[in-house]
Amino acid sequence: MELFDTHCHIDDASFDHDRPQVLQQCRKSGIGHITVPALVRSGWDALLTLCKSEPGLHPTLGLHPVYTNQHQDSDLTRLQEYVANKSVIAIGEIGLDYYINNNDKARQQELFEAQLSIAKDVDLPVILHVRSLFLFYILFNNRGALCVYAFLITAKH
Repeated sequence: MELFDTHCHIDDASFDHDRPQVLQQCRKSGIGHITVPALVRSGWDALLTLCKSEPGLHPTLGLHPVYTNQHQDSDLTRLQEYVANKSVIAIGEIGLDYYINNNDKARQQELFEAQLSIAKDVDLPVILHVRSLFLFYILFNNRGALCVYAFLITAKH
Protein backbone atom coordinates (compact mmCIF):
# COMPACT_ATOMS: atom_id res chain seq x y z
CA MET A 1 0.00 0.00 0.00
CA GLU A 2 1.29 3.44 -0.95
CA LEU A 3 0.75 6.20 1.62
CA PHE A 4 0.29 9.95 1.08
CA ASP A 5 1.64 12.26 3.80
CA THR A 6 -0.66 15.28 3.69
CA HIS A 7 1.60 17.66 5.61
CA CYS A 8 5.39 17.74 5.84
CA HIS A 9 7.69 20.76 5.88
CA ILE A 10 10.51 18.78 4.25
CA ASP A 11 11.68 22.04 2.66
CA ASP A 12 12.68 23.40 6.08
CA ALA A 13 16.38 24.17 6.52
CA SER A 14 16.60 21.66 9.37
CA PHE A 15 16.39 18.95 6.69
CA ASP A 16 19.18 20.39 4.53
CA HIS A 17 21.81 18.01 5.89
CA ASP A 18 19.80 14.78 5.49
CA ARG A 19 16.81 15.49 3.23
CA PRO A 20 17.74 12.81 0.64
CA GLN A 21 18.04 10.19 3.38
CA VAL A 22 14.75 11.24 4.98
CA LEU A 23 12.96 11.02 1.63
CA GLN A 24 14.56 7.68 0.89
CA GLN A 25 13.37 6.34 4.26
CA CYS A 26 9.88 7.68 3.58
CA ARG A 27 9.78 5.82 0.29
CA LYS A 28 11.10 2.63 1.89
CA SER A 29 8.31 2.95 4.47
CA GLY A 30 5.66 3.17 1.76
CA ILE A 31 5.17 6.94 1.65
CA GLY A 32 5.04 7.66 -2.08
CA HIS A 33 3.64 11.18 -1.97
CA ILE A 34 4.14 14.14 0.36
CA THR A 35 2.34 17.48 0.40
CA VAL A 36 4.81 20.27 1.18
CA PRO A 37 2.98 23.34 2.53
CA ALA A 38 4.56 26.79 2.32
CA LEU A 39 4.92 29.16 5.25
CA VAL A 40 6.08 32.50 3.82
CA ARG A 41 6.41 34.09 0.37
CA SER A 42 10.20 34.16 0.56
CA GLY A 43 10.24 30.35 0.63
CA TRP A 44 7.97 29.66 -2.34
CA ASP A 45 10.62 29.46 -5.07
CA ALA A 46 12.85 27.09 -3.10
CA LEU A 47 9.84 24.94 -2.20
CA LEU A 48 8.76 24.73 -5.85
CA THR A 49 12.31 23.88 -6.94
CA LEU A 50 12.54 21.10 -4.34
CA CYS A 51 9.18 19.64 -5.36
CA LYS A 52 10.22 19.64 -9.03
CA SER A 53 13.49 17.89 -8.21
CA GLU A 54 12.04 15.07 -6.09
CA PRO A 55 9.38 12.66 -7.32
CA GLY A 56 6.30 12.45 -5.13
CA LEU A 57 6.62 15.90 -3.55
CA HIS A 58 3.57 18.11 -4.13
CA PRO A 59 3.77 21.86 -3.40
CA THR A 60 1.18 24.09 -1.82
CA LEU A 61 1.60 27.85 -1.50
CA GLY A 62 0.21 30.14 1.15
CA LEU A 63 0.86 32.55 4.01
CA HIS A 64 1.02 30.84 7.41
CA PRO A 65 -0.72 32.71 10.26
CA VAL A 66 2.19 32.42 12.70
CA TYR A 67 4.32 34.53 10.36
CA THR A 68 1.76 37.30 9.86
CA ASN A 69 4.37 39.98 10.59
CA GLN A 70 6.38 38.79 7.55
CA HIS A 71 3.48 38.88 5.07
CA GLN A 72 2.91 41.83 2.75
CA ASP A 73 -0.25 42.75 0.83
CA SER A 74 1.75 42.16 -2.36
CA ASP A 75 2.17 38.51 -1.31
CA LEU A 76 -1.53 37.97 -2.02
CA THR A 77 -1.09 39.28 -5.56
CA ARG A 78 1.96 37.06 -6.00
CA LEU A 79 -0.04 34.10 -4.66
CA GLN A 80 -2.68 34.65 -7.34
CA GLU A 81 0.04 34.79 -10.00
CA TYR A 82 1.84 31.72 -8.72
CA VAL A 83 -1.21 29.48 -8.46
CA ALA A 84 -2.25 30.49 -11.98
CA ASN A 85 1.16 29.64 -13.44
CA LYS A 86 2.72 26.96 -11.22
CA SER A 87 1.91 23.35 -10.48
CA VAL A 88 0.52 23.60 -6.97
CA ILE A 89 -2.07 21.24 -5.57
CA ALA A 90 -3.55 23.52 -2.89
CA ILE A 91 -3.38 26.86 -1.11
CA GLY A 92 -1.62 26.45 2.21
CA GLU A 93 -0.63 26.40 4.86
CA ILE A 94 -3.14 29.04 5.88
CA GLY A 95 -5.43 29.59 8.84
CA LEU A 96 -5.89 31.34 12.15
CA ASP A 97 -3.63 31.03 15.16
CA TYR A 98 -4.55 33.16 18.14
CA TYR A 99 -2.30 31.20 20.51
CA ILE A 100 0.55 33.66 19.99
CA ASN A 101 -0.40 36.77 21.93
CA ASN A 102 1.50 39.33 19.85
CA ASN A 103 0.15 38.11 16.51
CA ASP A 104 -2.26 40.57 14.86
CA LYS A 105 -5.63 38.77 14.86
CA ALA A 106 -7.31 41.20 12.47
CA ARG A 107 -4.45 40.83 9.99
CA GLN A 108 -4.59 37.03 10.30
CA GLN A 109 -8.30 37.12 9.54
CA GLU A 110 -7.76 39.42 6.54
CA LEU A 111 -5.03 37.20 5.08
CA PHE A 112 -6.99 34.03 5.79
CA GLU A 113 -10.15 35.26 4.06
CA ALA A 114 -8.18 36.59 1.08
CA GLN A 115 -6.45 33.23 0.64
CA LEU A 116 -9.75 31.34 0.91
CA SER A 117 -11.09 33.61 -1.83
CA ILE A 118 -8.06 32.91 -4.04
CA ALA A 119 -8.49 29.17 -3.50
CA LYS A 120 -12.13 29.40 -4.46
CA ASP A 121 -11.35 31.46 -7.57
CA VAL A 122 -8.84 28.91 -8.87
CA ASP A 123 -10.76 25.87 -7.58
CA LEU A 124 -8.00 24.60 -5.30
CA PRO A 125 -8.38 22.98 -1.89
CA VAL A 126 -6.74 24.54 1.16
CA ILE A 127 -4.29 23.17 3.71
CA LEU A 128 -5.32 24.65 7.05
CA HIS A 129 -3.36 25.42 10.19
CA VAL A 130 -5.84 25.27 13.05
CA ARG A 131 -5.48 25.62 16.79
CA SER A 132 -8.35 25.00 19.16
CA LEU A 133 -11.89 26.07 18.21
CA PHE A 134 -11.09 27.91 15.00
CA LEU A 135 -11.85 24.71 13.12
CA PHE A 136 -15.53 25.46 13.65
CA TYR A 137 -15.18 28.82 11.88
CA ILE A 138 -13.65 27.10 8.89
CA LEU A 139 -16.13 24.26 8.69
CA PHE A 140 -19.11 26.57 8.82
CA ASN A 141 -17.75 29.27 6.51
CA ASN A 142 -15.98 27.33 3.79
CA ARG A 143 -17.62 25.01 1.30
CA GLY A 144 -14.52 23.90 -0.63
CA ALA A 145 -12.16 20.98 -0.12
CA LEU A 146 -10.18 21.02 3.11
CA CYS A 147 -7.11 19.32 4.50
CA VAL A 148 -6.79 20.27 8.16
CA TYR A 149 -3.59 20.14 10.17
CA ALA A 150 -4.74 20.64 13.75
CA PHE A 151 -3.53 20.28 17.27
CA LEU A 152 -4.99 21.15 20.63
CA ILE A 153 -3.12 23.01 23.32
CA THR A 154 -4.20 21.99 26.81
CA ALA A 155 -3.15 23.09 30.28
CA LYS A 156 -0.78 20.08 30.33
CA HIS A 157 1.21 21.44 27.43
